[in-house]
Amino acid sequence: MPLSNRAISSPSDNENNMGIAAVLKHILVIFSLLYLVCIPFGKLGGKRFTPVDMGVLMIVLIVNSEVKFKDIVERISSAKVTPTSVEFTLQEKIDKLSEKVDIQAKKQVDQDKADAEAKSLVDIQLSETGHKKVTLSELREKIHSASSSATETIYKMAKDARRNGSNQKGIIERTIPIFQALIDSEYENDTYRFYAQLGYALKDKENPDWKEAKNKLDSAISLWKQKHPTDDFPSLYCFNWLFCAANLKDKLELEQEEINKRIEAATTCNSLYAVIKDWSLD
Repeated sequence: MPLSNRAISSPSDNENNMGIAAVLKHILVIFSLLYLVCIPFGKLGGKRFTPVDMGVLMIVLIVNSEVKFKDIVERISSAKVTPTSVEFTLQEKIDKLSEKVDIQAKKQVDQDKADAEAKSLVDIQLSETGHKKVTLSELREKIHSASSSATETIYKMAKDARRNGSNQKGIIERTIPIFQALIDSEYENDTYRFYAQLGYALKDKENPDWKEAKNKLDSAISLWKQKHPTDDFPSLYCFNWLFCAANLKDKLELEQEEINKRIEAATTCNSLYAVIKDWSLD
């Protein structure tokens, strides 16, 4: 049976169409590449890729590949979030959070241990019956590692021991290295308190160290004034400083105005008033 002209010409038409499509595809790729190559050069030099540029690049990759556009769309649409992937992401976040909680918990345990060791060592230092010799370096190390709340507790322990130490032989002397360790601990909350308490202890111990006591009270007054520049001088600090200066009988290396202010503050000290009142009742 003879083939018709239409039947004979069909394959040739298909081949021609495919050839034209290939030529058009290559032309599109060439122009697209020229566009992308010209971006960093010429008048548009220094320009960064824009969404349009990225779109052109995507067209180049799609057109120049053997994968049909329909197949690409199907592949992209099939990349959906599955319950498994959500569960994995959620579990990953939970694991990270749990790890952070564990780290914080360990830090807290370590800090609690350091606080307990510092307070225990101070308690041994203040104990009348304690036979263990505690060194200043040990106190420095433990107090330096203590938390703010533990440092405040240690300060109160030493302060109370010093105040009540007149009835307990040697207790005031035992507070001296504790106050020194507090000064060296780099704790920055009202450090002048530590200097003042150390000055009191050096003044009130069995063999007073008037010079060193006066120096520590000097530091306490100076630090106090730095924090309270508009307030009057601290009367109790000035009273004890003046008491030490009177016992030293050395020339005071201060401006006369400064000395006058300290004397004025000392004479208005409530503690001094209470002492004079007790004397008048005897």
